[in-house]
Amino acid sequence: MVYYVFDLDATLADVSTSHYFLCDLRTVRFMEDMMPATRVEVSEKYNNVFNSAYKEFLRLVLAAEENGLGVLRPGIIDVFRVIKAQRDAGLCKGVMIYSNNLLRCALEFIKDLVELAVGGAVICECVARNHPDRWDDNDDLYGDSTMPRKTWAVMTRILMNGACRAPSFSLRPADVVFFDDQIHPDLVEMLGPVGNYIQLVPHHTPANFDAIAKIYKEALLYSGLLADENSDVYTLFKQNVAICDPDFQKSDIEEHIAVYKGLTSKPNENVMSVDADAILAAVKRAGSGGSRSSRGSKGSRTSKGSKGSRTSKGSRTSKGSKASKGSKASKGSKCSKSNTWCLWGRKRRHFINKTLKGSGTQNGFGTQKGSRVQGSRKSRRNHKQVGKSMGP
Repeated sequence: MVYYVFDLDATLADVSTSHYFLCDLRTVRFMEDMMPATRVEVSEKYNNVFNSAYKEFLRLVLAAEENGLGVLRPGIIDVFRVIKAQRDAGLCKGVMIYSNNLLRCALEFIKDLVELAVGGAVICECVARNHPDRWDDNDDLYGDSTMPRKTWAVMTRILMNGACRAPSFSLRPADVVFFDDQIHPDLVEMLGPVGNYIQLVPHHTPANFDAIAKIYKEALLYSGLLADENSDVYTLFKQNVAICDPDFQKSDIEEHIAVYKGLTSKPNENVMSVDADAILAAVKRAGSGGSRSSRGSKGSRTSKGSKGSRTSKGSRTSKGSKASKGSKASKGSKCSKSNTWCLWGRKRRHFINKTLKGSGTQNGFGTQKGSRVQGSRKSRRNHKQVGKSMGP
């Protein structure tokens, strides 16, 4: 079981030159994000026109990517083809984009591009900066920076409660592979020891603005929007994008594009086109069960998907102790609940229920010498049968 979590900007793609065009093509989504208290209502005709324009925009961008347009990180489509195959085989349980970008439609744009390219659904959820479950992240800022942290507590909460439907209380660092060009200390602490924090060289190859603008205009022509600039749909379109271009109501589409060109940040001089080889290698390793075991298992690796296997004679299960010959360590065995991962606030605590042979010992929750072992008769009988403690 593995979950992949990706940052957006400089990790999966560079959407800097597409930003304002996405605001236009996804005006309803954009206004919902920027003005959450405002109820946006448009006609069915308006929705149909802009859905048609957006789909054509996706198709044309994807076709241009084959000739090096530069929106997506080179090779990222091949990565998601591998992930889709893993999902189809049941090896990957979910994929999420977890970004500090405020524009949710930018995340969905990359999701839609990827899924159009691979021919099916592969990304479960897009989590932008203002996601309702990210109040922990946004309250915990880096010094003077306005960028929120990305944390294990928030990420796993969304994985469990969101569209990925990860199992509650059993998600471990060994189950999640995270990709980002930045450092997020809490995630490094949790995922670094198991090799599942993959820091990437930033991808900065913004697509040529004029090439994106041409695609944008072709998409609007395809939808029929520009056929009648006096139509109700076109008039409403001008009103809706006034947030980005207040003068659009007194200008034409060419002047509108020129305004966006002036607003778009200029490319960084240190433009780098970095391929996705590091991502592909990590995905193949995780999909084949090569992730290292959870934090604390000294120098060992666990192979994913080995449900029902037994620990070998003499294999180490906790520091200083060995599992008895033939003792089961698979899910559903008598020792399967000896490890529990708990998330309390931002702190991680690992409780180990020690089950020692005989009475008069101290258990994992502080039962003193001479006290009774709590639980049912069956659980007490199981405690006696185990004989030795099982570590993490």
